[in-house]
Amino acid sequence: MVFPFFIFQAFGYVIDVYKGKCSSEKNFIKYAAFVAFFPNLLSGPIERADNLLRQISEGVEGNLEKVKTGLLQIAWGLYLKVVLSNNIAPIVDVIYENHSAYRGIEIIIATILFGIQIYCDFAGYSYMAVGSARVLGYTLMDNFREPYFSGNVADFWRRWHISLTSWFRDYVYIPLGGNRKGKIRKYMNTMLVFLLSGLWHGANWSYVFWGGLNGCYIVIEDFFKSIFHKNKKVPFAISCIGTFLLVDYAWMFFRADSFRQGLDMTRMIFFNLNPEYLFNGTVIREFGGGKKILLLVMGILLLTLVDYLQYKKNDIIKNIFSRFGLIRWGIYLGLLLIILVFGIYGYSYEQTQFIYFQF
Repeated sequence: MVFPFFIFQAFGYVIDVYKGKCSSEKNFIKYAAFVAFFPNLLSGPIERADNLLRQISEGVEGNLEKVKTGLLQIAWGLYLKVVLSNNIAPIVDVIYENHSAYRGIEIIIATILFGIQIYCDFAGYSYMAVGSARVLGYTLMDNFREPYFSGNVADFWRRWHISLTSWFRDYVYIPLGGNRKGKIRKYMNTMLVFLLSGLWHGANWSYVFWGGLNGCYIVIEDFFKSIFHKNKKVPFAISCIGTFLLVDYAWMFFRADSFRQGLDMTRMIFFNLNPEYLFNGTVIREFGGGKKILLLVMGILLLTLVDYLQYKKNDIIKNIFSRFGLIRWGIYLGLLLIILVFGIYGYSYEQTQFIYFQF
């Protein structure tokens, strides 16, 4: 649904003008172009006037470097969407649509896969939006920064859907007082923001619980911050895995059709796990067979490698452009071939709508 992102961008502009953070735009056509800028209209990133409207007002210059960068971002976004997200979606859908027929081990795997699916789906759209704008000469903000390499949930939400979380921070959390009025008020503001975020996704208790659970994670982390910081023995990899598991459990309620379904699936995880199904071939058959699983694992490993390199501040696009022509074009054609063979024309490909189009 376009309306919320359309409103967020327009509302942010009004507040920024009111607070004097930016000057009002006198040209209605330029303002309309800012609010209805087509690459980010459907699912963000939610742009601010001091970035996108300034570019529209002052004009931008296109060049070959921007076009190449934009096309590569679009290609990576397509990979995330059609190769990973669209191939994971049917597996997750089968489990969640008939969860009572499965054991806890299948629910755990499906939920882990959904955490990857929603990331690939939404980040894929964002890469394509940013890339499309880049081809036209415009620079949009990054909407994702390797969120699953976060060491805690608060850091995760600084890296996930950055434009929306920063919007809630600037226009809801800070006006409510932020962290300036004591710990209790800070925790109340945090919970209110996350509950509102859950409610924004839909009038369903499962979304409200998802938002509230993430808020609780952050409040608990902050409350015990001094204890966590003293513990220097926990490897970063362990903290990343722990953060992923916490966030992924919350994703289970986000994906569930109802709050009750989320509770039922939780009960099955704890009381009907049946891990032996992981080793007797049942899970392999239910998740598409060995070939399907192998392709998904390889695709997820490529995503993990790229995210890790970016997390370590490696400029992957710059590195690709600096390679010898044969190597560079091999990367281009290899990525295109993967998209075509395992994505759009893959034997098990199923076209699915972007998840965030419904919000």
